[in-house]
Amino acid sequence: MDSMSRREALKAMGLLGGAALAAGCTPGRIVFGWYPTRFKDDDELVRPVLAALAGAVVPGSGLDEVSLSRPFYDERFPLHGYRGYLAADLCERTWVEFRQGRFDLLTVRDRVRVIESGLSADDTTRSLYTGAVFLTQLAFYSGFYGDAGCPEIDFDGRFRPGPPGTRTYPDAETYLAEPVGVGGNYA
Repeated sequence: MDSMSRREALKAMGLLGGAALAAGCTPGRIVFGWYPTRFKDDDELVRPVLAALAGAVVPGSGLDEVSLSRPFYDERFPLHGYRGYLAADLCERTWVEFRQGRFDLLTVRDRVRVIESGLSADDTTRSLYTGAVFLTQLAFYSGFYGDAGCPEIDFDGRFRPGPPGTRTYPDAETYLAEPVGVGGNYA
């Protein structure tokens, strides 16, 4: 029986470890960029996939899906750096589930199934999907990309002074304490 040299053993372990990382270790796939290159370089592919994700997360919003996906491109949010991987993962899960390579071509019901698959995956993938869902909903319901607010939850947006009674109780004076002077006497 031939014995394996130390160098050959280390090489074999390295190949096995690399294969394990590539096959199922999400942090490794993200850090080393082990996902299809087309999702790293082609924004015309990534944008509709993320727009479809946003449309599934906030259905019936009345906004176009591209506007809903705006937070994925905002450099102020950490998810910005993972949008290529997220799009690749969505398309990979779409292929596994429906034998179709484009997440954005699915119906909303099927998109939700793919998103639920990501939400029930390993810890890192679950965190990524949870962040994507919450960020999309936060951007929509808070209205932080526009001044219009969110009519779905009766949020008018930023404060705008208006006539008395529109932002306070119509009889606010009845809820206030009696004015007190410097000496402690009522005015």
